[in-house]
Amino acid sequence: MGADFAHLHVHTEYSLLDGFSRTKKLVQQAKAQGMQHLAITDHGAMYGAIEFYKACKAGGINPIIGIEAYLTEDMHDHSRRFSDDYHHLLLLAKNNTGYYNLLKLTTIANTEGWHLRPRIDKKVLEKYSEGLFVTSSCLSGEIPKKLLKEQIDEAYKMANWYRDVFGPEHFYLEIQEHHGIFEDNQPSPQGQLNQLLYRMHKELDIPMVVTNDLHYVDAHDAASHDVLLCVQTGKQLSTPKRMKFDSSEYYLKSPEEMARLFPDLPDAIINSVRIAEQCSVNPLAYKAQLPNYTIPPEYSSQKDYLHALCVGGVKERFGEMTEKIEKQLNYEIDMIAEKGFVPYFLIEWDFVNYARSHGIRCSARGSAAGSLMAYTLGITNVNPLRYQLPFERFFNTERADMPDIDMDFPDDRREEVIEYVAHKYGEDCVAQMVTFNTMAAKASVKDVARVMGEQEIGDRITRLIPTGPNVTLQKSLDGVKELNDLYKGNGVAQEIIDQALKLEGAVRTTGVHAAGVIVANEALEHFVPLQLRDPKDPRKGRITQYEQAHLEEWLAESYGVIVYQDQVLFIGVNLAGFSWGKVNKFRKALSKKKMDEVEGYKGDFIEGCVKNGVKQDIAEQLFTLILPFGGYGFNKAHAASYAVVAFYTAYLKANYTAEFMAATMTTEASDAKKIANAIAECRRMDVEVLGPDVNKSDRSFTVEGGGVRGRSLQVTGRFLHARRSQVRG
Repeated sequence: MGADFAHLHVHTEYSLLDGFSRTKKLVQQAKAQGMQHLAITDHGAMYGAIEFYKACKAGGINPIIGIEAYLTEDMHDHSRRFSDDYHHLLLLAKNNTGYYNLLKLTTIANTEGWHLRPRIDKKVLEKYSEGLFVTSSCLSGEIPKKLLKEQIDEAYKMANWYRDVFGPEHFYLEIQEHHGIFEDNQPSPQGQLNQLLYRMHKELDIPMVVTNDLHYVDAHDAASHDVLLCVQTGKQLSTPKRMKFDSSEYYLKSPEEMARLFPDLPDAIINSVRIAEQCSVNPLAYKAQLPNYTIPPEYSSQKDYLHALCVGGVKERFGEMTEKIEKQLNYEIDMIAEKGFVPYFLIEWDFVNYARSHGIRCSARGSAAGSLMAYTLGITNVNPLRYQLPFERFFNTERADMPDIDMDFPDDRREEVIEYVAHKYGEDCVAQMVTFNTMAAKASVKDVARVMGEQEIGDRITRLIPTGPNVTLQKSLDGVKELNDLYKGNGVAQEIIDQALKLEGAVRTTGVHAAGVIVANEALEHFVPLQLRDPKDPRKGRITQYEQAHLEEWLAESYGVIVYQDQVLFIGVNLAGFSWGKVNKFRKALSKKKMDEVEGYKGDFIEGCVKNGVKQDIAEQLFTLILPFGGYGFNKAHAASYAVVAFYTAYLKANYTAEFMAATMTTEASDAKKIANAIAECRRMDVEVLGPDVNKSDRSFTVEGGGVRGRSLQVTGRFLHARRSQVRG
């Protein structure tokens, strides 16, 4: 009976600091236990839905997308106390209509319904009920609460409401059993609730379904989950009456374990599979499109307008059109038009043009510098013809996804550009992307040490963990002798590190992606769940909830040494005969160190080289030469983009030193450490740094007599502004 149960009540790590189930492990374990279906039902959000969907599909599991919503009486009422404000409600998408309704409900809950938690009410639930399964949920559900308070008539009335709204085939009474015992040694009321639900099932003829309120994958993860709860609540493990689960049975139980829990309810067990088998959702079926860019009436098509903009840019960048420029420009425009991405470049050009016309400096980076079209449009500042940057590294006919142009804007003016885009294409069509902040090595140690009340030892451990990118606790343990000695010689340190190793990498909080902005042709809630960027200020907008002789021509500029990724591309295309699509896949396999995949290209590479006149042994040596380089070679277009910026700043620093340092210090004014470094640099270059002066300072650092005058503080700045206004008056 290995496939006779499906887990429908599942919290992943995206039930932030409450769920401890990593998606990959969860799917693998479900598959290993013979289950064919698995749900995701995180608290009030759908952060992990797409990751979960893809993992399930890859693992041969039917993914069921859902949420455990927070239901309140009136989601617009913010007057009620937090603990009395909501009930849990399990919702599962039966089909794509149900999935889109989940998106809508989640967006509403996380925007207009937000009050400490993302909430919905029955009015909006009824409006978006189609295509959804609903259950009475856990002990925190609305019906369970009424039953346990002996408000039987109200509970029955509620049950009838759900059955009427969702349909008798879509509403189930949810039965659980975790053998919970509270701190005062009183048993959980779950057993009593199950009897009341069974009675309701008999009297109202509402079907039951068995679930396990799953918060971690393995039974032995219960302790780590308890630590996670303490991180969430800011408590220590020793804190009396803190939030904790009533047992260690909230894990991915096997079908056999679930059957043993409810031997008298086989139909409720099998109902979990019956529900799961009806759930078929494809969240990737309906994709957003680029918004339509309105062109001036004198142009017959967007392509013609794009071409005209590029021709104008050629005159500005080069002075005149040459045959070489025209050929490359037409090649790029035709390819972009063929793939349907002309609107992308018009949109990109439009907001870059807006930024520059409003004095907002911006610079493109990455492979976009290989596009002559982007250069003539003013999107990039690097001439790809001069530096032999391949357009195909940026875009080619075999590429299925959209072009990717990364733009850098000053931190203090980026918001202006985002607001411009949102105003132009519609507030509901534009949103920034969410980011997930995970527990890094040092943070996980600090969290665990605090929870255990062992901060002193925690500090000792964190001081021994190296600082820098890609630092993990295990690597530190393996590579730092003092840390390893502490781990082996101190029991408390070992306990902290062991627990931190389990928590490391877990999602801790959400943030806002500084530069990731989604723009679509219709409301984004049709494609992704949204939430307020800042619940305290709805005006700040919303964010989504969803990284030899034959080589002379290509290596001459780097003195015969492979330095850039682009050189590997040229070698693959021109020597091995790879297409641009194939060579890009080869490069990706190299950069990700997927050596099994890389080896799959070896035969074609050598064969192609030989056909182009390279000796067999030389071709083999060349392939071997490329292997270690692949993971470390730099994108040439990226390098060129930053080289140009570096040249600009170096020139300014050398020739306008005081002005450059004043601008730098103004930009970094909020970072005391960077200001200290800048002051030290000024002294090194004999640039005097003058202190703030109420009569001379401005809101920014300024140049005075060849030196840099410190800026006024914010309060003083307002005083100065007022005073100067009086003087002018």
